[in-house]
Amino acid sequence: MKFYFKKSFLSSANYNVLDRFGQVVFTIEQKEISLFPKFHIYDTEHNEIGLIETKVDSNRLTFPVYVNGRYIDYIYQEFEVLKPKLCVKGLCWIIDSSLTSNKFRIHLDGETLATINKFNPTPGVPYEIDIKYERDTIMVLAVMIALKCTYLKSRH
Repeated sequence: MKFYFKKSFLSSANYNVLDRFGQVVFTIEQKEISLFPKFHIYDTEHNEIGLIETKVDSNRLTFPVYVNGRYIDYIYQEFEVLKPKLCVKGLCWIIDSSLTSNKFRIHLDGETLATINKFNPTPGVPYEIDIKYERDTIMVLAVMIALKCTYLKSRH
């Protein structure tokens, strides 16, 4: 499944996730502006289906993820030289890229679960997200938010 991730027209802290036809399928809103923001994921009928928090734990940035009000897992930043890397703790996902690449790969035991690419043929649509399994959609969107809060903060 391919999605396109773009900033909302109304707010630079909010994002729209579009399907391949350009229709909004998810909205991600940052409700409070703070050092450790929370991001709420809504479906097309504005039902909250996900929540990503931002916290500091053991001197590293972490992102606890909730789906339909239930805690699922957390994403954390690994420190590696010249290679951005995030991990999803319980699911054992690895999210990596080279420092110069605009492509991130989410994988588990060598299997690619999703990719996130800088994509710019359409103005305002900076990232293409390709997800292998529909069940992983909310967690992959949470990874995208974690990337935006860490490695992609200064890129776009």
